[in-house]
Amino acid sequence: MHLMRAPLAWPLQLVTILLLASSCDRSAPREAPHGTLPLPATRPASSGVVAAPTVPTASSAPSPVRGPLLPEVLIPGPTVKVAIGQSATIDDVVTIALLGVLSDGRCPSSVDCAWSGEATLRVSFTSPGAPEGSPRELRIFGGRNAQPAGKNNVAPLQGDRVAVLVSLDPYPERPNQTIDRTSYLATFAVIPSGDIPRFNEALSDRVVLAACLAHARSAGHDVDPSSAALAALVKTPGLLPAAIAPGALTDHWVLRVPRPGKADLWLLHDKKTYRPVRDVVVDAAATP
Repeated sequence: MHLMRAPLAWPLQLVTILLLASSCDRSAPREAPHGTLPLPATRPASSGVVAAPTVPTASSAPSPVRGPLLPEVLIPGPTVKVAIGQSATIDDVVTIALLGVLSDGRCPSSVDCAWSGEATLRVSFTSPGAPEGSPRELRIFGGRNAQPAGKNNVAPLQGDRVAVLVSLDPYPERPNQTIDRTSYLATFAVIPSGDIPRFNEALSDRVVLAACLAHARSAGHDVDPSSAALAALVKTPGLLPAAIAPGALTDHWVLRVPRPGKADLWLLHDKKTYRPVRDVVVDAAATP
């Protein structure tokens, strides 16, 4: 007699989704919880390319993570871009050398993944007049193209400053894609260590602003440069129009786009995925 084996029940934590785009508490990015299914790490190939992994889709995931949903944003603070095998000095504070990209398992932008994956870089930081710094590894998560400062992408420097690995370009677009290692560019910001909370808040606001404005234009809304310059996130319930319930601020970013001579445009985006949820056109006179 053959006995049928009952399928194993996955522990709850195995289906927990790491949504790195969720920065509503302005905190540092979270580590992947134990038991999640990470993207398989890849090693630099001898041919000089790094292969993007084959990524299983998360059909059971309620809110799958996708690659960078957001347009490029202006990074707060002094920044520098560094290519593999190159170095750059920023503000005479530190020389940053990108020694290599050890792996790139970030979720491709065309795929829904169980979690956003990560890339691992080998970097050295050298202070002026000091011997060359020892190599260290920094990691950056996928799912967004502007990473707030956290324990995996921050390196302490002399003078109570830190270097933040903010982004790594190009971003993988599809599974099994090979990326020429010579095309990688890592973006670093150097800020006072005490400014990390403000840096993260400013970066998060700029990411949301860029995402909302990009959606508004793609949706056919009339948003000219002057209106975009006036756009601002609304974080106080008392400033919302009657058409938007105060509770919307709990789960949504709310952006107001004043449009001179036209009704204001209000954009609601999900805080976890940054994806558009609702567009509201409100006469300026009805806005508090």
